[in-house]
Amino acid sequence: MDIQQARQIVVAVPEAQRAILADAHDRYMYFTGVYTDRPAINHIAEDRALFAHLLKFTDDGRPSLSDERCAEFMAAITGLPLDWCLSWDEVEFIETHGEDVYAKHDRQKHIVDVEAA
Repeated sequence: MDIQQARQIVVAVPEAQRAILADAHDRYMYFTGVYTDRPAINHIAEDRALFAHLLKFTDDGRPSLSDERCAEFMAAITGLPLDWCLSWDEVEFIETHGEDVYAKHDRQKHIVDVEAA
């Protein structure tokens, strides 16, 4: 999914569900250990038990994030459509890290694809 398509989906999500998506995304970030403070409502232990298959770490112990795992987690805890959750994660990433990160990722993917050919 490209960022423009993701933005269109997020804009079409009703306002009440946007707040739910934002909370679910934050909950995923706590679940993975990206956020290290304590949330107002702590679901970390129960989420890690229920969704252990979605929790991955790098060899050096840092959280390994995945758009697909994030969206699956968000959809499971909210009951909202997977495409809304995936789109929310994409847009949140761009808003946090900027368009340049997205462009850099695309360039790196292209280089890897060309080298593999």
